[in-house]
Amino acid sequence: MHYAESALSVLQREAFNHLLYGIRERKGFVQLTGEVGAGKTTLCRAMLEQFGDKFSELAHYIQHRLHVSGSPGGPSFTLPALWRIQQYSQGVPRLVNAICDKCLLAGFVQQRERINFQMIGLAVRELEGAIYA
Repeated sequence: MHYAESALSVLQREAFNHLLYGIRERKGFVQLTGEVGAGKTTLCRAMLEQFGDKFSELAHYIQHRLHVSGSPGGPSFTLPALWRIQQYSQGVPRLVNAICDKCLLAGFVQQRERINFQMIGLAVRELEGAIYA
């Protein structure tokens, strides 16, 4: 058990387990809401610890690729978007690049500053041939 996970209350641990189940089974994503002090930050830290260093490596890899391409710092990828890229690509750079390329093009066309979970899903379906561009 990781540090942040051990700091969870019984209710937070139950919510954490439901959240992990939904993510692992690809049943969508959860938006955390609630009062200040309800433990949302602790829950997010526990979730990020659960995914480990690969998640962090992916975020750094994408930021590096954006920097190399001449990006002045944007657009950014939401945490659920990064999670979805990791789940689909399993960290394979060629797949990460293909997904990001499609999302960045769509983001440019739609004039978006953030690449989200839904945009990654569309890119994956297009890569798999379910959507014809």
